[in-house]
Amino acid sequence: MPLDKLSFDHPAANTLRVKLSGDWKISEGLPAESEVITQLNSHKDITQVTFDLSEIGKWDSGLASFLFHLFRECRQRGVIINHQGLPAGVEKLIVLALKIDEKIMPRREPQVSFLENVADKVLHLVSSTLILLNFLGEITVAFGRLVKGKAYFRRDELITILRSCGADAFALVSLISLLVGMILAFIGAIQLRLFGAQIYIANIV
Repeated sequence: MPLDKLSFDHPAANTLRVKLSGDWKISEGLPAESEVITQLNSHKDITQVTFDLSEIGKWDSGLASFLFHLFRECRQRGVIINHQGLPAGVEKLIVLALKIDEKIMPRREPQVSFLENVADKVLHLVSSTLILLNFLGEITVAFGRLVKGKAYFRRDELITILRSCGADAFALVSLISLLVGMILAFIGAIQLRLFGAQIYIANIV
């Protein structure tokens, strides 16, 4: 019977010892990890889980799967797992599987109460409103200076901007104009060839 392979005792206060015995193979039927979860639910004061595999026989991936689900359940409950007594091969597999599980499982976002959600939205609205009012105020002050003829700017920055939009952009504008002209000529040639009017391609470009 699968249940004969699994037993429990309490060697110390707040400690649950899981005893495994016999052959742990999938083909022979294995106990479910829910048996251990039942023990954890019935003893809320358990803070540590240990293992006794001194009487275990042959085992396969069924043992690793059982321990993996048990480890994950204990980690979610905050229960400490004592790895002492586990086969070295099984322990390495479980540690590797838990690392992969941490990357795959999405992190649960903390639940926010209704009042906290409303407060966050109100604070965000107030902050956005202050930023908008500050921006409008700066525009109003700058426009007032412009009307009064007291607006000022840096001449060197104006010259730099004019150069960036003029001489420095000449090569890029020329390349774009060439490519646009080639595209228009190609498309126009296809359409005008249907009417024998290829002579008007130059007019399109």
